[in-house]
Amino acid sequence: MAWWSRLSVRGRLTFAVTVASAVALLTLSWLTMAWLRQALVNQVEVRNSAALEATYTPIKKNPNAMIDKIEQANDFGPLPTVTRLELGAVPSDTLAAVAYEPATPAGLVATDGDEPPVDYPILGRLLPGDVDSDEYLVSSDKVIVERGKLTVQVATSLSDVNRSVAVVRTALWVVVPTFVLAVGMGSWVMTGRSLEPVAALRRRVAEITSRTLDERVPVPPTDDEVAHLARTMNAMLDRLEASSRRERQFVSDAGHELRSPVAAIRAQVETALAYPATADWNSVGATVLAQGERLDRLVSDLFTLARLEEGAFGPVPDTEVDLDELVLEQLDHLKGRRLDLSGLSAARVHGDAGQLASVVRNLVENAGRHASEVVRVSVSSDGERARMVVEDDGPGVPPDQRDLVFERFGRMEEARSRDHGGAGLGLPLASRIVARHGGTLELDDSELGGARFVVTLPVVATDDH
Repeated sequence: MAWWSRLSVRGRLTFAVTVASAVALLTLSWLTMAWLRQALVNQVEVRNSAALEATYTPIKKNPNAMIDKIEQANDFGPLPTVTRLELGAVPSDTLAAVAYEPATPAGLVATDGDEPPVDYPILGRLLPGDVDSDEYLVSSDKVIVERGKLTVQVATSLSDVNRSVAVVRTALWVVVPTFVLAVGMGSWVMTGRSLEPVAALRRRVAEITSRTLDERVPVPPTDDEVAHLARTMNAMLDRLEASSRRERQFVSDAGHELRSPVAAIRAQVETALAYPATADWNSVGATVLAQGERLDRLVSDLFTLARLEEGAFGPVPDTEVDLDELVLEQLDHLKGRRLDLSGLSAARVHGDAGQLASVVRNLVENAGRHASEVVRVSVSSDGERARMVVEDDGPGVPPDQRDLVFERFGRMEEARSRDHGGAGLGLPLASRIVARHGGTLELDDSELGGARFVVTLPVVATDDH
């Protein structure tokens, strides 16, 4: 139904309401006509039954007198035949007749009676031979005696009924189309008014661009679906504005973080080239190499974080990884800090070993940067979930900034310098990797006085025999 899909919502609603109204009115009209005709016919039937009773009763009391009257009027021959006698002692719109079929005398053979029966009129009124059921309501009864069979027929005209039904039918032919047309026009106007707020929303949204995401659509002063739609669209614009703000901040922070190692490399090389004779090229090379590694890791973290947020890695590998071994491999990043590994025990999980190692490395490095003296790392398992806790005795994270540390480049104010803080990608990367593996990463206060990061992951199921 291509034509239907091309219609506007206003056109579809108007068409549907108009068709439904037309079908309902036609059905109601048909039922009304049927009920009206049946009600009028029932009234005629009562009169017709009364006329039959009035005609039939005297004939039944004295059938021979009626037979004599019919025989005298029709001059029967030796063979039996059938004749009909019209009766006039009935209401003006009712016809009555008596048909007489003589009994076949002994020794005679009945004929088919090729000639039509003789009609004897009383008061000049005749009952039609073939009565139309749409024009007359016919009732009959029989009286059987030795001389033959009498059939009493009474027919009441339905002309008044048909006239009344015709008048109502004509009125409905005028009223129904007029009403359907009025319903269609009213539906068109009402749907237009109902959809006007939607059109206003559409026009307003069309005016909003990426540079004007702070603008909002008007909310009608009602509590209907349109108002709900407006509130939902404003909530969506809030999310888009926040996302756009984060993206702009991300680009700014990424540019700043990428430019820092590049600037350091350039400064070292330019200084060495300015004084080539006195430059310590080994120191320059070591500095450039360190900044290059920093730059490489920063780009790698950005790329991995972007792919994680896009869901580009697909399902988690079904590879068994020893979580405690990953911790032991990353302890080199804690030089200069006292380690507490008293809570380290075996725990095996499913996942990407490289990404889980990145989680451990980022958490350990974060703890090492902020710890005053001690970093505690523990791993445990309760049979269903593996639990890794990394905590330090540093300044900790205020409750109002705990969500910030999991945002890209979302570092606390005290960690904004390169000497004390990283690039602000480690914790967001760790959070998304843990979520990809079906786990959780939570931050709260440590009993050591600093931050406490808790990673929970599903463990490898074991079969007990």
